[in-house]
Amino acid sequence: MFRKPLLWGGLVAVSLACLLFAAKYFSQAFPLVTLDLKMDREQALASARMLAEQNYWAPDSFKQAASFGVDNEVQTYVELEAGGSPALAEMLQGDLFMPYQWHVRHFQQEQSNETHIYFTPSGQPYGFSEKLSEATDGASLQPDSARTIAETSAVADWQINFSDYTLIEQSQEIVSSGRVDHTFVYERPGVKIAEGSYRLRLVVGGDQLTELRHFVHIPEAFSRKYEEMRSANDTIAFGASMAMGLLYILGGCIIGLFFLLRQRWVQWRRAVHWGLFIAALQFLAGLNQLPLSWMMYDTALSTQTFLLQQIAASLANALLMAALLILSFIAAESLTRKAFPNQLQLWKLWSKDVAGSKTVLGMTIAGYLLVSVFFAYDVGLYLFSQNWLGWWTPSDMLFHPDALATYFPWLTSIAISAQAGFWEEALFRAVPIAGAALLGERFGQRKWWIAGAFILQAIVFGAGHANYPAQPAYARLVELILPSIGFGLIFLRFGLLPAVILHFTFDVVWFALPLFVADTPNAWINQVLVVALALLPLGVVLYRRLQAGAWKELPENIYNRAWSPPQIQAESQAETTPSLDAKGMTPIIKRAVFALGILGLISWVLLADFSTDAPPMKIDRQTAIAHGEKALLQKGIELGTKWKLLSTVDAPNNENDRFVWQTAGPEVYSNLLGTYLGPPYWRLRYVQFEGDVAARAEEYELHVDADGSVFRFVHKLPESQPGDSLDEAQARSVADSIVQASFGLQPSVLKFISSEPSKREARQDWLFTFADTTNSRLVEGEKRISVQISGREVTDAMRYVHVPEAWQRTQRNERTLPRIFEIGSIVVLVLLVIAGAILAMVHWSRKQFQVKSFFVIMASLFLLSVLNVFNNWPTLEMQFSTAQPYKNQAAIFVLGGLLSAVFMSAAVGLVVGLVHAWYQQTKQELSVQISGLAITVGVMIAGLFAVFASIKPATAPIWPDYSAAGAFVPLLPISLGPLSGFITRTAILLLVFVGLNRLTQNGTKNLSFLVAIFLLVGLVFSGTTGIATIGSWLISGMLIGLALWAVYHFVLRFEPAMIPIAVATLAVFAQFKGIAHNAVPGAIVGAVLAIFLICTSAFLWFNALVKK
Repeated sequence: MFRKPLLWGGLVAVSLACLLFAAKYFSQAFPLVTLDLKMDREQALASARMLAEQNYWAPDSFKQAASFGVDNEVQTYVELEAGGSPALAEMLQGDLFMPYQWHVRHFQQEQSNETHIYFTPSGQPYGFSEKLSEATDGASLQPDSARTIAETSAVADWQINFSDYTLIEQSQEIVSSGRVDHTFVYERPGVKIAEGSYRLRLVVGGDQLTELRHFVHIPEAFSRKYEEMRSANDTIAFGASMAMGLLYILGGCIIGLFFLLRQRWVQWRRAVHWGLFIAALQFLAGLNQLPLSWMMYDTALSTQTFLLQQIAASLANALLMAALLILSFIAAESLTRKAFPNQLQLWKLWSKDVAGSKTVLGMTIAGYLLVSVFFAYDVGLYLFSQNWLGWWTPSDMLFHPDALATYFPWLTSIAISAQAGFWEEALFRAVPIAGAALLGERFGQRKWWIAGAFILQAIVFGAGHANYPAQPAYARLVELILPSIGFGLIFLRFGLLPAVILHFTFDVVWFALPLFVADTPNAWINQVLVVALALLPLGVVLYRRLQAGAWKELPENIYNRAWSPPQIQAESQAETTPSLDAKGMTPIIKRAVFALGILGLISWVLLADFSTDAPPMKIDRQTAIAHGEKALLQKGIELGTKWKLLSTVDAPNNENDRFVWQTAGPEVYSNLLGTYLGPPYWRLRYVQFEGDVAARAEEYELHVDADGSVFRFVHKLPESQPGDSLDEAQARSVADSIVQASFGLQPSVLKFISSEPSKREARQDWLFTFADTTNSRLVEGEKRISVQISGREVTDAMRYVHVPEAWQRTQRNERTLPRIFEIGSIVVLVLLVIAGAILAMVHWSRKQFQVKSFFVIMASLFLLSVLNVFNNWPTLEMQFSTAQPYKNQAAIFVLGGLLSAVFMSAAVGLVVGLVHAWYQQTKQELSVQISGLAITVGVMIAGLFAVFASIKPATAPIWPDYSAAGAFVPLLPISLGPLSGFITRTAILLLVFVGLNRLTQNGTKNLSFLVAIFLLVGLVFSGTTGIATIGSWLISGMLIGLALWAVYHFVLRFEPAMIPIAVATLAVFAQFKGIAHNAVPGAIVGAVLAIFLICTSAFLWFNALVKK
C-alpha cells in the first residue's frame, strides 16, 4: 500500500486541501476572543510593584506571582443568557466590565497580609485587594467617614465616576484588633446584562481603602440552571468511565491478560519502560506548573513545605498513573499481537532493522498527514453545529500568556499529548478492538465482534470527553464518533503506530497553539522545540535509515504472525521455600511470648482509654424525624408530597472543637459542647428535586440533638423569592428578638461584630454577627452568634466559637506536612496491594494460585461493600444537590460505589489467593497451642498500642463513631464494618510476612533488608491511621516496625498462619471501645456480633491455611 505513488499523491493533496480549509475557516468555526493584549507578564509584575510601593500595600517585602485569565462564570453567563459570543465581544470592547484580567499576587511566607492587583489586557490598573490580618491595628470609623474615604480614593486613584453608580449594600465588621472594616457595594442602575448587574465593591480597612473590585452579579437562578445542564455532561462522562473500568480495564486488561498469561503471550518489559517514561513526563509537567502554583500558595505554610506538597502530589499522581499506563500498554500490545497476526510487532517498530523501512516511514508520514484531515473535520463540524444547530462552546483565546509562565513552556503540550496519544489509543482503541477480535475467534462471527467493538469504542471515547463545557451535553460525544472510527480503522489496518502519531500530533497542535501565536522575544525557542519533539517519531525513522545505509525490506520475523510463545511445560512447578516448623520455636521464646502477652493485657487494661468527650446518640431516625416534623408544625409549615426528606447523623468534631480543647481545656470544652460547639446531631433536610430549578433552591434544614431537641432551624430561600426590604435598624431589632427568644440573651450582653446586607431581586437580606460576653472562659477566640434574615423572616440563627486567624494559620502549617505523609502512606499501601494483585495474576496463570480462596475473599468483600453502599444510602443521599437531577446523582453514587467494590474486592482476593498458594508448602495441623500463641501475639500488640496511645499528646477531644446511626440498619455497619477491615488488614499482613519469608528464606537471609522493610511497614501503618506530628509518627512508626520485626523473627516466620488470629485479636480488643462508648442505638449488640464474626472468620482462615 505504501508503495503506490498515486495513493500518496492523493493523500498529500487531501492533507493540503484540509489544511487550507482549516486555516481559512478556523476563526469562524471556533468562537475566538479578540483582545487588545498590550501588557505581558513582566510588565504586569513591574506595574504591580510600582503601585504597591506608591500605596504602601502589604506586605512590605514580598514575592510576586502572576496569572492571566478570565472570569469563567461571567463568560458562560454572557454566552448562554445574555446574547452569546457577540455580546461577549461587545463587553470586551466596552468599559462596563473586563472579564479578562491580569492578576498579580504579592505575598510573603508566614504572613497573612497580602495584596492582589488586577490589570486590563491593555495594561490599565483595574482593581486591587489588600488582605489585612485580624491582628493588624487600624482606625474605628463611622460608616459615613469610611464611605468618604472610599469614594475619595476611588475617584482620585482609580478614576471611578460615582454618578454611574448607586450604593446598594453597606456593611461593617469589627475585627479582633479593634479595627473596623467597612464594605460598600455599588451598582450601575441603568445598565443590565440580562438579569445580572454590573457592580463595584470598595472596602475600607481602618482608615485606608483596601479593596476596589469590579464584578458582575450573576443571578442564582442561572448558576443552578447551569449546574443542572452540566449534570448531564458529567453523567455521560461517568457512563464512559464505568464502561472503561468494567469493559476495558477489568475485562480487556485484567481478564484478557490473565488468559494471555496462561498462554505465555504477554510481553511486559517494553510496556513498563514506556509507562514509566510517560508517567515521568507527567511528573515533570506537574513540576513545570510551579511558577503558576504560587497563585494558590497558602502563606501559612513555609515555602519549603509548599514545594514539598506540590512535588508529593505530582509524584503520587505519576505513580498511580504509571500503574494504569503499564497495564494498558501490556494489554494493548499483547492482545493486538495475538488478534492481528498480519500487523507489525509494536515493540520492534523503532528497532534498527525495522524503523529504516519504507513501510514504517509510510505509517509515520501518514500519521502526520492525517492531522490536517482531522482538523478540517473539527472545523467543519463546529462551523455547521454552531451556525446551524445552535450548539455552544465557550469562547477562548488563541494566545494564553500563562502558557509562557512555566519553566519550560514546550514541555506541557508534549507531556499531555504523549499521555493522551499513546494511552488513549492503547486503552480505548487497541484493547476493545483486539479483545473483540479474539472473542470472535473464540465464539465465532469475528467480523461482527469487531464491528460491535468499533461502535462501542467510538461511543465510549466520545462520551469520555462529554464533561468538557459544551451544550448540548452530547456535543462532544457526537463530535468524536467519526474521529474514533477513523482512529479505529487506522489501528485495524496498520496497528498502533500511525494512530498514536496522529493522536499525539493532533493534540500537540491544539495544546501548543498559544506558543505559536505568542509574540515574545524567545517564543521561537519553544516553537522549535515543540516542532522538533512532535517530529521525533519521524526523526527516529530517518536516523534508523541513516544507520542502515538503505531502505530495508521488512523481515518476516517482524510480523505478529512470526511471534510464538515459549514452550509451556506440562506441569508448572511452584517455587518453594523451606518451611520452618512451629515446633522450631524454643520453649524460652514461647514462654517469653506468653509473658509479654500477659504484660500486654495488663497494659491494655490499665492504659486503654474508653472515655469519650461527646454524648451518645440516644434517638433513632424515626424519633428524630418526629421531633423535626413537630418543630415544622409549630412554625405553621406543612410540606406537601413534592418535598423529600433526607436524614443522617453529623458529628462535627472539627477545628472549633480542637481550638477550644487545646486553648481552654477539657472543662471549658465540656461546658460549651451543645451550645457554642455543635454536638452530634440528626440533620434533617427537606428538599425538592422536581419543578423549576431556581425554585428548588428552597430548603428546610433542622438539627436535632441526642435528646430530641431541635437546636437549629434553617430555611434557605431562592434568591429571586420576594420579601421585605428592612433597613439596618429594623433588621437589627429582629435579630435582637430572635437571639433573646432562642438563646435567652439580652441585647445588652451582646457585642456587635458585623452587619452584612445582601440585595436580592425583590428583597433585602441581612447577616448579623454578635459576640456573647457572658461567662466567657475562653483564653482565645470568642463565643459568637450569627443571625440570617431574609426579608423579614429569620432563616437561620446559630452559635459558634470564633477561631482566631493566627491559630488557624498555625494549625494549617503544622498539619500540612503530616497530611503529605498520610497520603504518601496510603499511596504506598495501594501500590503494595496493586503489586500483590499483579503477582497473583502471574502466578494464577502458572497454576500457582488458590482459586477457591480468591473467590471466597472477593465475594465476601464485594458483598460487604454492596451492603455498605445501599445501607448507607441516607448518608450518600444527603450530599445531593437539588440543582441536579436526582437520578443522575443516584446513578453516579451507586454505580461508582459498585465499581470501586469490584476492584477493591478483586485486588484483595487476588492477594489472598496468592498468599495461600505460597503457603501450600506448610503442612501443619491445626494446633490449639499455635492458635493460643497467635492470640497472645495479638494481645501483646494491643497492649503495645495502648502504651503508644497513652503517651501520645491529646490534641483533640475524643468522639465515638456515630456514622452507623445514619444507615438504614445501624446494626450492619457496626457489625460488618470491622469484619471488612479485618479481612483487608489480614490480607496485607499475610502478603508482607509470607512474601518476606520467600524473599529471605524464612528470615534467615538479608537481615538488614528485613529490618528496613519492617520499619517502612511500621511507618506506613502508622501513617494510615493519622499523623499528629512528624516526630510522633517517626517514633511510633519505627517502634511499630521494630515490634513487627520482633514478632516476625521470633514467632510468625515459623507459622504465618497465626496472622489471621493475631489480627482478629486486635480487632476484638478494638470492639470493646465501641461497647464502652455505646454511642448509637444497637452499638453493644453490633459490637458483640462483630466479635463473633471476626473470631469465626479468623479461625476458619487459620484452618484453611494450615490444613493439609
